[in-house]
Amino acid sequence: NLTLHTTDFETNQIRRIADFDNRLCLAVSNLGIYYLNNNALTRLLHNTSLSNMKVENGKLLSFSASTLYISDNLNGFQTINGLSNLKDASYLQTTDNYWLACGQEGLKGIKKNAGSTSYEIITDQLTINSPKNNYAWDLQFKGGKLWVTGGGRSTDRYFRQNTVMNYDEINLWTNYNYRIAESQTGRYFQDAMTLDVDPDDPAHVFVAYYGDGILELHNDTVLNWYNSTNSPLD
Repeated sequence: NLTLHTTDFETNQIRRIADFDNRLCLAVSNLGIYYLNNNALTRLLHNTSLSNMKVENGKLLSFSASTLYISDNLNGFQTINGLSNLKDASYLQTTDNYWLACGQEGLKGIKKNAGSTSYEIITDQLTINSPKNNYAWDLQFKGGKLWVTGGGRSTDRYFRQNTVMNYDEINLWTNYNYRIAESQTGRYFQDAMTLDVDPDDPAHVFVAYYGDGILELHNDTVLNWYNSTNSPLD
């Protein structure tokens, strides 16, 4: 019989178990990852917001919504920070790649740099040819494309992720990368309500937001951000 002797947590806090590196590993709510060694528990990592733990092709993968931990053995782990909305992770041993399911941000691929502990993104926001989400507040046909803005409001804004999409004559969906506007302005934009397209330049677009002003875009570049501090907008 297996007996656990610990004052760190209650047994009903154990969310996942896995056989890794010839030890039984435990994912414990609000604490992190432990492993069992001769009925004694040792903590491998501490994270109060871990959502899952799994073993794939000789790697122990543990993650929260923003962080992935990779362990080759029970001597330690490597940390990948700065993720967003991480739902699941997988390791493809044949190519030494990690694939991350990041919700509305799609599928990301990362690979460890040779001779280093750092990782590089090899595929970012890989999605199928479709809208990035089901948000559709306003639809307009301009410049030969169907444009969709996915904000919303009632008595208050819906707080929906910045959603701007278009569908062209070759049946291809293009989803605007909301992180670009955030990185260029320092503002996390939400609730895109409507837009207009320059008739002389279909890449030149003005997007109006509920509570966030108007973005003037050219492809992925922010040309201007009009708001109450720099324009007559209220």
